[in-house]
Amino acid sequence: MTLQAKQDDIRVYWQPHCSSCAFVKQYLTKHQIPFESINVLEHKTAYQDMARIGAKSVPLVARGDRFVYAQSIADVAAFVGIKDNVVNVSPQALIDRMDSILAASARYARQIPDAKLGENMPNRPRSYRVLAHHAFRVVDAFLDSVDREVLTYESLTREPTPDLVSSARIASYGDEVRKRLRDWWNGWPHKRGEFVMKTYYGAKPMSEVLLRTASHAGQHSRQLAEILSRMNIAPDRPLPESTYDGLLIAEQALDN
Repeated sequence: MTLQAKQDDIRVYWQPHCSSCAFVKQYLTKHQIPFESINVLEHKTAYQDMARIGAKSVPLVARGDRFVYAQSIADVAAFVGIKDNVVNVSPQALIDRMDSILAASARYARQIPDAKLGENMPNRPRSYRVLAHHAFRVVDAFLDSVDREVLTYESLTREPTPDLVSSARIASYGDEVRKRLRDWWNGWPHKRGEFVMKTYYGAKPMSEVLLRTASHAGQHSRQLAEILSRMNIAPDRPLPESTYDGLLIAEQALDN
C-alpha cells in the first residue's frame, strides 16, 4: 500500500516504543478516529511516502499531502477535528515531575547489568544503553534549546557519547541533567511558561514544550522500569502512578 492509495484516510506513521507515537494512537482511538497504522520499521515505502510530503520524523498524522507532527497533541486535535482540552499542568508542577522522573530513571539505569546494555528493545533496533541515555537526553535537549533558541530532532535523538559505556556512567549523566534542570529553573525568569520556543514541530509556548518533555521522559522512565521487571529485577523505588497524572503518556510502557 502506498500513500497515494488512500488520499482521504488518516494515516499515523510510528515506530515501536516511541512515547509520542504510542500516545497519539491511543488518543485517536479514544476519540473514535479511524486511522491507518503505519509502522515505519515494517512498511517498505513509509519513509519514501513521508519524504514526498516533506515530513522527516515520526510520529506523524497525515491525510493526503497534509500532515502534523504528533509531538503537539493540540495540533493533532485541530487536524482531525477533535474538540479537546489538554489537562493544564503548571510549569512548576512539570519541573517537579521531571525532577522525580529523572531521579527514578537514574536509579533504574544503575540497576541494568552492564552485560545487558547492548541488548535491543523488543521489535526495535534500540539498545538498552541508547534507551537509558535517551531518557535523560530528552531533558538535556530541551535545556539546550532554551539556550540556543531552537529544539531540533537531531539534538533530541543524539546518540550517547563513547564514554557512556556502563550503567553507572549513564546514571551519572542523568544526575548531571537533573542538576542542570534544577539550576536552570531556579534562574529562569519566565515561570508562567508563556515564552515561545522554536521546535522542529513548530513554534510553541514553553509550557507546551515542557509538557511534551515531561511526558517523553516519563514514558521512557516507565520503559526502563518495565525492562528491569522483565529481567526479574525489582525497580528501585518505582514512582507512583500519580506522578504521570496529566502527562501525555500511553497506558502501556512498552508496545505489544
